[in-house]
Amino acid sequence: MVACWAVFDRDHPWWRFFIPVVVLGAPVAMWLQPPESSVRILVGWMADGGPAGWVWFWFRNAGPFIILLVVAHAWKGTVRRELLWAFAPAWLLWVVPNLVAFHPWEWNNTKYFAFWQLLGAFLVGAVVLRLARSGWAGRAGAVVAMVALCASGALDLYRATDSAVTLIPWTSADGLAVAAWVRDELPLEAVLAVAPTNTHPVPSLSGHAVVSGYPGWTFDLAVADWEGRADDEVTILRGGPEALVQIRRHGVDYVVIGPLERSAEFGADETWWAANAERVFSSGDWSVYRSPEG
Repeated sequence: MVACWAVFDRDHPWWRFFIPVVVLGAPVAMWLQPPESSVRILVGWMADGGPAGWVWFWFRNAGPFIILLVVAHAWKGTVRRELLWAFAPAWLLWVVPNLVAFHPWEWNNTKYFAFWQLLGAFLVGAVVLRLARSGWAGRAGAVVAMVALCASGALDLYRATDSAVTLIPWTSADGLAVAAWVRDELPLEAVLAVAPTNTHPVPSLSGHAVVSGYPGWTFDLAVADWEGRADDEVTILRGGPEALVQIRRHGVDYVVIGPLERSAEFGADETWWAANAERVFSSGDWSVYRSPEG
């Protein structure tokens, strides 16, 4: 975007922007480079059904906004020409993510659309303001536009205030006690096996490494062997000879068995762990076992 601005307006010393960007950004980009790139062509992004499905997808998700943004460009005198030229490169933030996926999980392209909407909101606001100043018909149009732009967000925020609907149970006092014990009592280099979920208190609060975090995150962060690590962690929780193999492979020092681990999804065998490992801490229905290979 800034390169486009530099082409449009060559009077400013753009080198003051590009030199710090390259000097500061290049090392970070190199450091963050994953083993394999997930950048790929994905025409239409998450829309199905070909061109017609893509049009319907965007009409449902941002139809009023896109229409008013186009009106801002077409309705002469609504926005200064200089501002329209300045906004022009921002369309890349909408066009390119509709053609290219930049992350393993394509949904993360939404961050680019968010900046496009943020910048475009100034132009859309100019259209609504001009409508409101154009007599009774214009005022009615401005009201309709505001309702179309804001109603879904307002309803979503209203729903978020209803804790009976939006409450997401995270953990219990016993889960917090286990996380605190792991944080305070175990050496920082200790590796644990826990249920690979996004609501587990130990990886969230203890500051200790686990065999695998939540696969939805490790996948999107392009962690090497993300799926295999999650499977290995479940194998450890279920005990048996194969668990010992994976414990040695990943250098596991402790295993946590709690309600998450006992769920049908992970199927931890606490009977095996109680018979084959030393329980070093417990709180309610949560326990920590020292690895038999430790």
